[in-house]
Amino acid sequence: MKSIIIIEDHRVLRDSLSQVLEGKGDFCVIEQSSRASDALHLCRRYQPDILLMDIITEDGDGLEEAIRIKEIMPQQRIYLLSGLKEADRVERAKEAGIDGYLLKDLPVAQLLAKLRQHDTVVFPILENTPDEPPFDLTPTELDILELLAMGYNVESVAEKLSYSPHTIKKYISRALVKSGCSNRAMLLAQLTKSGHINPLKNHLNE
Repeated sequence: MKSIIIIEDHRVLRDSLSQVLEGKGDFCVIEQSSRASDALHLCRRYQPDILLMDIITEDGDGLEEAIRIKEIMPQQRIYLLSGLKEADRVERAKEAGIDGYLLKDLPVAQLLAKLRQHDTVVFPILENTPDEPPFDLTPTELDILELLAMGYNVESVAEKLSYSPHTIKKYISRALVKSGCSNRAMLLAQLTKSGHINPLKNHLNE
């Protein structure tokens, strides 16, 4: 039986993951937290087979914390969870020796299969986009902003992408700082005009 620690700031998703994993009989969730800063202490204390960590947590960057843990505990298997495809983060995780990058929209059977693999790195294949995003915005930031432009509020975006509202707000704030726009409406208008987001695009099949 594989022991797992889950670091995920979305409580409903964290609880669901725990129930799914333990319900299969070959996983045991020994500890969980919403904070990336708890991960190193928990790994040292429990020595889990797998650390399953959200890419963004309520107290910071899960990727950076995962990289730090990998440097201190190189034998620790670490899988990152992400609601969206970010080529820059996937590449950084690979370079740092992280064992896997799992998308939250994976079917449960595929997620379990990837966690059961031994000594195999697991990363998604991402297509390169032809146009560089403006203001150095990441794909995640653009997807969140597009949902906002489509009329979803922060809570709805968080629910759809399996993030907490706090995390979504952090993404929005970061995008505003990068763009230099004074408010969200101005940023959405600029991105719509440039064609980088489409308020009429219903890409979540609503």
